[in-house]
Amino acid sequence: CGDSTFIIETSDGSPFVSDCQQLSRNLFVTMDPRKWRYFAMHRTCAIGMRRFDLKAIVIGTDDVKDIIRDLIKLNPRKDRVGGKGVMRCEPYRRELEWSVF
Repeated sequence: CGDSTFIIETSDGSPFVSDCQQLSRNLFVTMDPRKWRYFAMHRTCAIGMRRFDLKAIVIGTDDVKDIIRDLIKLNPRKDRVGGKGVMRCEPYRRELEWSVF
């Protein structure tokens, strides 16, 4: 990623700083490789990830979209979907286990 621009739009209805800080920690914190961590959730669908080691891994939203799209394509049922797999992520080509549940 390159540099970003910022437009500040804070209001009384904006999220609490502490909630945003926790969200950031949830996405980028060093994780115990034995434990699953939610990456994203919407209603009944959640995707969790688990690391095999403690090295840094970069995961983008396109990675998550690709997993869900391909899982739905491969799924024999049209009303529900679930599955898991492993992918390699940069910068060290480390393995990451994922699960849609």
